[in-house]
Amino acid sequence: MKHNDTVLSDSYILRLRKKVGSQLLLNPGGRAIVQNKAQEILLHKRRDFGFWDLPGGGAEVGESAEQCVIREVYEETGLTVESFEPIGFASNPELEEVIYPNGDIIQGFSLILHITKWSGSLKASSESTSLEFFKIDKLPEMRRNIRITIDKFLEYQSSGKFQLF
Repeated sequence: MKHNDTVLSDSYILRLRKKVGSQLLLNPGGRAIVQNKAQEILLHKRRDFGFWDLPGGGAEVGESAEQCVIREVYEETGLTVESFEPIGFASNPELEEVIYPNGDIIQGFSLILHITKWSGSLKASSESTSLEFFKIDKLPEMRRNIRITIDKFLEYQSSGKFQLF
């Protein structure tokens, strides 16, 4: 898959924001669980909020949810996704509403992919201050919905059942 080097200023959400301001927008997209050989989970420290998060984000016009996650992983981490497995879908409005520091509000609908094979070297984007793999039992503080995503991934691993949350 070729990566689209979309300039952030031309993103779908930012074009909408110019028309509707900070009001709530429904935002389809996804997030990724990337693990290394030690089964540690990759997180990036967000520049806007200052907390740890899974790679992911909102879809652009013309891309599927899985293409969105693959692009976001590449943009935020420098890693190229070679294979993945869908493990869940997050859409609970009580968990998926996000108010950004600038006042913009979204309600996310996120396909969750477990990245089963990847290549490349870690490289933080302008959206992140740091990238790091963490042991499951030593995860840093993060938003509740991201912690729940990781918990649902663990449930998926033990049950094999697609998780809706």
